[in-house]
Amino acid sequence: MSESNQERWFKIDLHIHLPPVGESGPAEGPLLKVLRRAVAGSLDIVGLVDHNSVRGYEQLRLEMSRLAVLREAGHLTAEEEAALQEYQGLLSRLLLLPGFELTTQEGAHLLALFPPDTAAERLYALLLNLGIAMERLRE
Repeated sequence: MSESNQERWFKIDLHIHLPPVGESGPAEGPLLKVLRRAVAGSLDIVGLVDHNSVRGYEQLRLEMSRLAVLREAGHLTAEEEAALQEYQGLLSRLLLLPGFELTTQEGAHLLALFPPDTAAERLYALLLNLGIAMERLRE
């Protein structure tokens, strides 16, 4: 039987939140902690969702971008280089789906997940169109 005809099972958690600020030390940011736990749990796919926000996903993309720019400019510290390599290593083992957990007017929670390269700005625009107030997005 060829590889394409075989079943493949994935271990998935589509409901992961960013830990509260201050839960991790400065050298171990909450984003790395989340990714480490996912890989340690042998997850293949994770959905990074926050309540009525995409802050965690936005922070991840900004941090990865910041570290990549510093590397290209030759200004990464050894600690930053180690963090960038760890991010890249962890993300090479995970499919990360960005999204949000929308609280409906009835109080129900709805998970919305998107393709891996979806821009955080697009998700913020969606939340605004769904009636989430700008003040709430900035919390």
